[in-house]
Amino acid sequence: MKALILNGSPRPKGSVTKILSEVSKNLKNKFEVEMVDVYKLDFKPCIGCRGCRKNETECIMKEDEAQIIGRKMNESDVIIVGSPTHFNNMSAQLKSLLDRNGTTLFQETKPLPTPNLKGKKAIIVTACVTPLFFNFLLGMTRGTIKTIKLYLKYGGIKVVGSIIKTGTEKSTDLDSGLIKKIERLCNRLEKSVAIA
Repeated sequence: MKALILNGSPRPKGSVTKILSEVSKNLKNKFEVEMVDVYKLDFKPCIGCRGCRKNETECIMKEDEAQIIGRKMNESDVIIVGSPTHFNNMSAQLKSLLDRNGTTLFQETKPLPTPNLKGKKAIIVTACVTPLFFNFLLGMTRGTIKTIKLYLKYGGIKVVGSIIKTGTEKSTDLDSGLIKKIERLCNRLEKSVAIA
């Protein structure tokens, strides 16, 4: 079985990268894991030409790494998507990659879109500088989780859970409670794939 990890963080030593590395470690017993640093990819942003809707398989722009990642999404059993919270949303580079893979995720059929990746499972990871209490009050990471979840939902991908790290301005280290949560969520992900 294959697990694809999309790291939408520009920081190689940031919290999101650390969490995704821990997720990768936990999944390596059952999955062939590939981690992709989205900020290292070379691809053009979506231009809204809607050519992919006529093609119905993948973006029709000149081949670049966006289509390659789309094919990897197709081949994977689980997809882990991580992004820091930037202004209540995912990072721009990650959003651009997901935009380019609209047709990878779903076909635009009437009355509702048809998901292309039905049956796959996912975990969402995010982090923000806001301390826990204010994050809960202001919902800083809520926007990030909601937007990523929407892309995955259109693809028919079931989100098993999410991992959130707050207060990263003080420390990007992962405490023992967060590491245990990562272990539990990875176990739940493995079981959900085994049952499917």
